[in-house]
Formats: sequence, structure tokens, C-alpha cells
Amino acid sequence: MMTPNNVKFTRSLVIYGLILFLIIGCCVIYFFSDQRSIYQCLTSRNLDECVFIGKTLWQWLHLLSNIALPMLIFAFTVEFNKKERIRQKRQTQAEQERRELEKQVEQDRSKEQAFQDYLDRVSQLLLEKEHKLKIREDNQDDSPVKEVARSLTTTILRRLEGDQERQNRVIYFLRDTELSSHLLQLCKLDNANLSGVNLSGVNLSGANLSGTDLSEAILKSANLSGANLEQANLSGATLEQANLEQANLREANLSGAILQGAYLKEAYLKEVDLSGANLTEANLESVDFTDANLSGAILKRTNLIKANLTWAILKGTDLRWSNLTKAILKGTDLRWSNLTKAILVRSYLTGASFEAADLTRVIFAGAILQQVSFRGANLTGAYFSEAKLTHEKIKQIKQACFWEKAIFVGEWDSEKLTFVPQEIDNLNLINQLKQDTESNPDEPVDCRYWKK
Repeated sequence: MMTPNNVKFTRSLVIYGLILFLIIGCCVIYFFSDQRSIYQCLTSRNLDECVFIGKTLWQWLHLLSNIALPMLIFAFTVEFNKKERIRQKRQTQAEQERRELEKQVEQDRSKEQAFQDYLDRVSQLLLEKEHKLKIREDNQDDSPVKEVARSLTTTILRRLEGDQERQNRVIYFLRDTELSSHLLQLCKLDNANLSGVNLSGVNLSGANLSGTDLSEAILKSANLSGANLEQANLSGATLEQANLEQANLREANLSGAILQGAYLKEAYLKEVDLSGANLTEANLESVDFTDANLSGAILKRTNLIKANLTWAILKGTDLRWSNLTKAILKGTDLRWSNLTKAILVRSYLTGASFEAADLTRVIFAGAILQQVSFRGANLTGAYFSEAKLTHEKIKQIKQACFWEKAIFVGEWDSEKLTFVPQEIDNLNLINQLKQDTESNPDEPVDCRYWKK
């Protein structure tokens, strides 16, 4: 049966063949005959009198048809084979799509059946009052009933990996039955896929979630204290107000995560990726950030007291109003960061780089400033009193922009809770530093960016 596409294809092939036939015939006649013979033939009423190169017009047409016909057949065959291959390819693709759809439908049916079986089995346990109490009581961790319920929960969550909707339905069921804190806490979910799952407010303290995929998961106000999240994927996860005290997050991926107001005191975040993360007002006291990547992160008003940021990368980080008292920033990369009004009292800054950073009104009182790079940084109002300024340190400070607007002599005002300059003594010291040409930088400092 001829389809519209086949009819269109055949018609086009015939037309193109006839045009090719006429072109070839005209070319042969034109190039191998004199023009006078052509004119006489066109004006003659008897075509048998038209002779070109010893042959009549009819003989030439017969010869050309013998040449053109095989060419038409060849072209038709090539085009037909091409169309057939396209048809077979589409048919194979359609068959594959049909099989894939059937497979997905079967998998979906199987997952729904597994989910319903889980609900039935756990519900059956809850129907018996004695079992219900054993599951919910915290002092029954070794109860066989609780172990069965926990095992069922672990199994179903792993069985539904990649199915966010049904995994969330499991969590909602556990919340509604007040079992989430009792069953999820010690579930064996290491290396599981819980991407996008809503675990807000769930108690996962001490849980083993190492290598678990929690990307885009919602863990708002969740309790993850003491949890093992080593190498876990928490990229884009929401951890607002979450409790991560003493949690192990070594080599975890928290890029783009939201940790506003999170509590991470004494957490272990060595080699963690927090690039682009939001940690506004988070408590990061005594956190180990050794070799961590916090480039582009937001750390406004964070508590980083006694935090260890040795060799950490904080390029372009927002640290405004943060408290880094007694923090360790050995070799820390803080280039292009904004530390306006940050507190670095008695912090250890050996080898740190503040190149092109905004250090406006930063308090460096009592800080250790050995081999620190301030080149191109903005030191307007920065406070260096009690920082033990040696000739080497003064030379480092003079590589910054507006260093003469910094405060080198001052004292603590207990009423205002800030350091205030001793105007006259500070001005005299600045004048002395200006006259000390030996401490001037070898190359002029470009401060055009800060003058905009």
C-alpha cells in the first residue's frame, strides 16, 4: 500500500530523472553537433530528417533512454534502501521505547506492592499494644520487635531508591505513627540513595550515613549530632537549624547547601566541599575545616571561635560580622573575601592570604601575623593594636590599600564593647610608619578597585 510519503518520493524521483535525462541529451546534442543542424531540425516538420553525428533524433533518444533508465533504477534503489533503513531504525526505536515503558510500569507496580507490604507488616505490629510499646520505648533498643521494624524500614528505603515520592510516603507514615525517631536513628542507610527525601525534624543522631546520597534532601531542624556523614552527598540539601554537633562530615559534598542557623560545634569537616553554601549565623565553634573548600560560601555572623581553617580555601567568601577569635588560619586562602567587621582577636594567621580582601574595621588585636599577605586589601579602620608589629609585619601591612587609615594604637571600651583608637598616639605612629621608607613595598599597590 502506497503511503503519502511513498507517493511523494516516487513522484519526485520520476521528475528528477526526466530532468536529468533531458539535460544529458541536450548536452550531448549541443556539444557534438553544429548549431546550424540544430536550427534546421527545430524548424523542420519531419523529425526523421534531423540527423546529428550520423544519427537521427529518434536514434539519439533511444540511446539516451538506454543510458538514463539504469541510472534511474540505481537512484531509486539507493533512495529506497535509505528510506527502508530509516523505517527499520524508527521501528526498532519504537520497540525499545515500548519495552522500556513496560519495564518501568512493572518496576512501578513492584515498588508499590513492596510499599503496601511494608505498611501492612508495620501496621500489624502496631495493632498489638505490647509490640507498639516496645517499638516506641527508648530503652528497648534490643527488642526483637523493634529490630524487625527497623529492618523492614531499612529494606523498604533501599528498595525505593530513586523513588522520592514513595520514600517520602514512608517517612510521612513513620511521622504519623510517631516511629521516625525510634526506627530511622539506627537504620543501616550507609551508601543509600535518599536524594530529595524530606527528613525535616527527624532524629538521626549517631546514624551511619557515610556515602549516602542526600542531595537536595530536606533536613531542616533534623538531629544529626554525632552522625557519620563521611563522603556523603549533601549538595543542595536544606539543613537550616539542623543539629550537626560532633558529626563526621569528612570529604562530604555540601556545595550549595543551606545551613543557616545550623549547629555544628566540634564537627569534623576536614576536606569538605562547602563551596557556595549558605552558613549565615551558623555555630561553627571548634569545627575542623582543614583543607576544606568554602570558596564563595556565605558565613555572615557565624561563630568560628577556635575553628581550625588550616589550608582551607575561602576565596570570595562572605565573612562579614563573623567571630574568628582564636581561630587557626594557617595558610588559609582568603583572597577577594569580605571580612568587614569580622573579629580575629588572637587568631593564628601565619601564611594566610588576604589579597584584595575587604578588611574594613576587622579586629586583629593580638593576632599572629607572620608571613601574611595583605596586598591590595582594604584596611580602612582595621584594628592592629596588640598585634606586635615588627618591621616585617609593617612591610606586609604597607602592601595593603589605605593602611594609613588603620588603627594601631587603641584600647578596649567595655561599655561600647569594642576597641577604640587613641587618636594622638595612633596618628603619631602612622606618621612614623610613613617616614619609614625601608618598609615601603617594592612595587606600587593598585587600589583603584576600592576607590570606585
